Amino acid sequence: MSDAPPPEVLPTTKRHAFSNAEKLRILSAANACAVSGDIGALLHYDGIDSSHLAAWRKQHQSTGEAAALEFKRSPKADPISIQTLRTLKLEKEVERLRAKLVKAD
Repeated sequence: MSDAPPPEVLPTTKRHAFSNAEKLRILSAANACAVSGDIGALLHYDGIDSSHLAAWRKQHQSTGEAAALEFKRSPKADPISIQTLRTLKLEKEVERLRAKLVKAD
């Protein structure tokens, strides 16, 4: 018998989406840190990276209110509408070239 691990696929973890209240709590706790290493411990405890903290601080300083911490994703582009626009553009170019060809004859 082989001692190979079972060939099952492990589920992937979902990203944690922080609410505005959580972001503000973490920001205030980070600002209250006085001793070297406290911020690192806070980041480890909350499971975030220092880049999150830096981005949240920048967003908070830019407007100074909790609404600045909201992150809105733009809607994904519809591939059908992109294809339709490309088709319309190509049809228009074909019509222009046909007219140019008629003038040349």
